Order: sequence, then C-alpha cells, then structure tokens
Amino acid sequence: MDSKGNLYGTTMMGGTYYGTNCALSCGTVFELSPASGGGWTFQVIYNFTGDADGGNPRGNLIVDNLGNIYGTTTVGGTVNSNCSVGCGTVFELSPSSAGGWVLKTLHSFDWTDGAHPSAGVIRDSAGRLYGVTSEGGLSVGNVFALAPSKGVWKFLTLYTFGSDGNSGGSYPNSGLAMDVGGNLYGTATMGGSDAAGCPSNGCGTVFELSGPLGSEKFTVLHSFEGLTYHDGAWPEGQLLIDGAGDLYGTTVAGGVACSQCNGYGTVFKLSRSSGTWREQILLRFSGTDGENPAGALAMDSAGNLYGATGGGGAYYAGTVFTLKPSGSSWQFASLYSFTGGPDGLGVSGGVILDASGDIFGTATYGGSPIIGNGTVFELSPQ
Repeated sequence: MDSKGNLYGTTMMGGTYYGTNCALSCGTVFELSPASGGGWTFQVIYNFTGDADGGNPRGNLIVDNLGNIYGTTTVGGTVNSNCSVGCGTVFELSPSSAGGWVLKTLHSFDWTDGAHPSAGVIRDSAGRLYGVTSEGGLSVGNVFALAPSKGVWKFLTLYTFGSDGNSGGSYPNSGLAMDVGGNLYGTATMGGSDAAGCPSNGCGTVFELSGPLGSEKFTVLHSFEGLTYHDGAWPEGQLLIDGAGDLYGTTVAGGVACSQCNGYGTVFKLSRSSGTWREQILLRFSGTDGENPAGALAMDSAGNLYGATGGGGAYYAGTVFTLKPSGSSWQFASLYSFTGGPDGLGVSGGVILDASGDIFGTATYGGSPIIGNGTVFELSPQ
C-alpha cells in the first residue's frame, strides 16, 4: 500500500503473455485504487513476457517515496543449463511522465548467485534492496543485496545456504525483515539441526545476518522441531519485528498432530534474553480454527497480531484471525472463515493493515466463477 492508499500486488499467472519460459502464462502487476464514490478501480499496470523482464512474479511488492515499485520474478532473465526457463529477476516499475509504467530489470540471476526468488525484496534508508533466492548458489538458496550507485546496481551475495551443511537451513521462501540497527532476519523453509522432527530435509530455521554490508555474520536463532516437541515446521511467511526487537512468524506445519498430515501449523514469537533467543508458541492451529498459515503477520499499534491461513476454518477454505496479548498468553479470535466461493479460497500471501484497522489480503483461488482465479479482499471492523 502506498501513501495514497493504493494497493499493489502480483498474480503469478494470467496476463497477456504466454512465454515459453512461463508456467502457462507469465503473470502481472496490478493496482487497486480507492474510487471517489466508493469501491475500488482495478488495472493491470504490467504484463510480464517471461523473457528479460522475468515471469511468474511471486512475493511482496514494496513502494518507495517516489512511487517506484520493486519485486521479484521466479523465472525469466538469464537462461542457462541450470535454469532452462530463466533463473528469475529483481525488477523496478516506475511511473512514466507520459502515463503508464516502465519496467527496469535490476538483476538477472544465473544460478551461481541464486535462482528463483519467490519472496520479493525489502529496502533500507539508503535505497539498498535485500532478498533471498529459494534455489541456486550451492543449490539451496542465497541471501543477496543490491546497492544503487550512479544508476548501476551492484549485486552482493551475503550468505549461501548449504555452506555450513544443512544446519543453517535451506530453501528460503520468505522475505527478509530488518531491525532499526540494520540487522537482517529471515527464515529457511527446510534444514536446521533437528532432523528428528522432519527427518527428510529438516524443519527449517530462523536466522540473523548482522554486521557491515558484505561481511555479515550469519547466526541461526532457532531450529524448528516439527511434531517432536509440538514445535512448528517449514516457516514460509515473512517475519515481523516489534518495537522491542521481538520476532513473530508462522509455520505451515508442526504444532498439533493430525491424521495424514504433518501438523496444522503454528504462530511463534522469538525474544532475545541475555544474548540468547527463546521461542514461544503463541498458537497451535487445530484445523477448525485454521491451518497452514504461509503468509506474513501484521501488528496494530496496540500490539495485536493479524494473520491468515491457507485452509481450515468453518468451510475448510481458510481464515483471517487475530491474536491479542493478555499477560503472558495470547487470546485467539477468528475474524472470518472463507467459503471457497466468491469471497475466495486459501490465503497464502499474508495480510496488511491500514490506519483505520482495515485488513487487506489476497486469496489464491475462488472469486467468480467459483473456484476461480483468486480475489483481493478487505475486512473492516464493525
């Protein structure tokens, strides 16, 4: 959301191009603007081709104070023997003085520096961009930075997953977060030190990168343990940092065991104490209250958390929920259960809040026709 209340997002497929590098179709960037008489005005502001500009975008978009939009595509860009459909790109969309938008490819991945970024980027006060790739490097992903200098973007690899075996994590699929000191925090979907909970590839990690740009220190803050200790497994949502520096996130599995599944997922908090980090599970989903949360959380000024799930709820189509702090515990409330019809089915991208407390997000499927191509939704407090 920009300062005027316009919403921006991506669709991984659809649009006007069906390039050979894309899965079915190449995807779009769209804008939703509040209409003066109420409602919203929708427009596609860019159609990816799957070539040098990239294709099948996935992950968060960010908007700078000039209105430029930054994001990532999972394919397109450099094509080589490791990336037959392209390794993906980082892009910038800028509003044109003549109207419309102009795309600039800031970086094309080539596998050695990463491949298939699926989480978008974040931006610091100096205009540098930071993100992760879900593959490439030593095959299991990288953390990278892009620094602008006189119209040229310099690429830096900050960490290569797999360089310390599997203990640091692997296959990061969630965006990074940055604290006031410039330290970076993120999650790796698999890997970690506890193979018992997820014996095939590990349950995932939370990590920190601290120190000067280009010489950061990598530290694992937590390794998830899956169902072994009712811990989470496979974090995929971007971390949230509060004013005290505590970290909040979700895991798509782990927590409460269920028949023929790896758990319904969790909401967790990591707090620093005497130089170490302590995990607190705020919620273990049970299915009826939601399951498989895969997106970022949001927090209001009172410290209440808001999030969404990809499944579960009253109609097994996903939910929007809140967690409110109450002493040392957290009180859960379900705000909405999707029906799987015109309202949508399955939220995988997290939620954001506006100044009025309205909640915005996207559902992967549903809409019109039923079981369609997805929706953008708004929940307003009553």
